[in-house]
Amino acid sequence: MQLTKEYDNYFKYGYKSNNFDLLNNNYQIKYNSFSNKYTKIERNMDHLNLSYSKMQIYNKCPFRYYLSNILKLDIYEENYSQVIGNIVHFVMEKCLSNNEYDIEKYIEIFLQDKILNKKEKFFLEKYKQSIKDLLQEISIEKEYSSINNAMYEKKIDIDYGNNIHFSGIIDKILYKVDNNNTYIAIIDYKTGNDDISLKYLNYGINIQLPIYLYLTDWLELKNIKYIGFYLQKLDIIDKDYRLVGYSNSDESILSIIDNNYNNSKIIKGLKTLKDGSFSKYSKLFNEEDVEKIKSKVDNIIKNVISNIKANNFEINPKIDNGINISCEYCKFYDICFKQKTDETKIQNEKFGDE
Repeated sequence: MQLTKEYDNYFKYGYKSNNFDLLNNNYQIKYNSFSNKYTKIERNMDHLNLSYSKMQIYNKCPFRYYLSNILKLDIYEENYSQVIGNIVHFVMEKCLSNNEYDIEKYIEIFLQDKILNKKEKFFLEKYKQSIKDLLQEISIEKEYSSINNAMYEKKIDIDYGNNIHFSGIIDKILYKVDNNNTYIAIIDYKTGNDDISLKYLNYGINIQLPIYLYLTDWLELKNIKYIGFYLQKLDIIDKDYRLVGYSNSDESILSIIDNNYNNSKIIKGLKTLKDGSFSKYSKLFNEEDVEKIKSKVDNIIKNVISNIKANNFEINPKIDNGINISCEYCKFYDICFKQKTDETKIQNEKFGDE
């Protein structure tokens, strides 16, 4: 330590103390030879509770997961965007479950122990109106649909043994039982600008809807057939509340959620042409696609579990067309000293008719 200080003074300021030569002749250190590489730790994992958000962090950069979830350096601080997101989920669940659209009542219940500033109260009023508009949109959806059952905020937990669990909560599952088949549509509410594209599927990034598809295998429903999987965005600017996502290319199944799918009013981009084919903006899948997605998700989860057990937490941010998609919101950017050689360049994959 003392020799390091002597080197600092000498190389930065040209100053040599009386101890410099003595220390330099008797000790050898690798001065100014820092390596940012992760050195594997010895750690026996006794339990693991994995979720989509934790797995997303690991797949974006394992070292970030290590700092956040192993060393516990990431102190959780709830911001206003998270509060709004939680309000939306709470109010939508209560309104739809109870068939009682008293938005003010449920927001007041949710905020009973929270204090908002003037700016937050201002935006809350805008979101109140958006929630009303979203509930109106859901009423319109019912006019085109023959679905007669629903689950809200459905929590599903998968036990992989050895005290390892993966769990997730699906915002809304619409379903209809017919001729021993269960037709389901998966819907996730979003207040942000989430991308529905599955181009990062192979990397386990931005795959919340695929995760939900995978989780439905643990529902107590028989012979599941998938109608679609969608985001429903609460956008206070564009005020477009239509479903955004992927729909079954089998028209007999698709018509269960939208009997006017030829020129859909409730699914964004869904439309057929004069020859009966779907337009290029329609995002479609078939049964083979679904099984492929679920198989990939299963492999991704098991690989993440295996890597965490093996203490593989290397610095490895992902780069898409020159854009770093891993470090933008990372609180540890000034800790890892990322190098170009640490990066992985993503090879995008197209899905279905994308």
